[in-house]
Amino acid sequence: MRIPISALLVVLIAAWPVSAAACRCAQQTLKEYYQDADIVFLAEIVSVATVEPDDGGPTFRNAQPRIIDAFKGAEGIQHVRTPASSAACGIALAAGERYWVFAERRIGAPVAWIDSCNGSRRADADFENAAAADVASRLRNLAAAGTETGPAPFTDPACWSAPRVYHTGDPPAETAQKITLTRTDEKHGDFAGVKSPNGAYAFDVQNPTGIQRPPRVATVTVDTEREYRLALRLHGVAKPIEPQWINEKLVFVRVGWSATAFTDLILDVEAEELIYSEVAWDGTWLFEEKESACVRE
Repeated sequence: MRIPISALLVVLIAAWPVSAAACRCAQQTLKEYYQDADIVFLAEIVSVATVEPDDGGPTFRNAQPRIIDAFKGAEGIQHVRTPASSAACGIALAAGERYWVFAERRIGAPVAWIDSCNGSRRADADFENAAAADVASRLRNLAAAGTETGPAPFTDPACWSAPRVYHTGDPPAETAQKITLTRTDEKHGDFAGVKSPNGAYAFDVQNPTGIQRPPRVATVTVDTEREYRLALRLHGVAKPIEPQWINEKLVFVRVGWSATAFTDLILDVEAEELIYSEVAWDGTWLFEEKESACVRE
């Protein structure tokens, strides 16, 4: 029996909204996707297979990932899985392609389950509030901020015109314990350091190597024309330090303890003491992820 074209169109039109509505997702910010996910990483897909469960459950794609950069809960993950049907919000994973994975963890399984609603997508795709090229750096900031948010800044980040570093006062006692200033043993050998503006003094920097095990230590050694030298040691640095002379006797050092937390120091090399020490924070993630509107008092 021939089905009238009009009847067929009615069937298709009636059916289409059902499948289309089966996967409708409200777009979220990168921060919201990160907070909602148990697992976040960037991966290249090595292989993909379609699996039809023996118990008659929904067909899914099972992919083997090569994790390139991990930001949250990625330890032990061996597989990435997603529904095979796009109507069920499945993602068409392809071998050789890179993807941002925002996943839920199912207890006892080394598997990251993803779909098109939880933020997962190809690595070259933009987010609502983040260009593809900026995603990695912003996820690093979010990962650091997850355990170390810092006190509120002096002004509302929603009103900033650009990201900024902000200060919040004296370091806590545990940070102060990471900073030591001592005199070294008797001088020996030449000292080729960064000269002070008047050429009288000099400092040399030793940053930890990339393979040094924690706690990574950076040292600023200062020659002040005396029979000894000064050694400013910073225990547990997360990044190289770059001291600089402020004037003929003062040295400024910004110490990064994590992706977002710093301590700013000023060393008076003649008085042999730290005359300034204050906590500083990278407010990039606050500026970029602040959701409230700017309210000026």
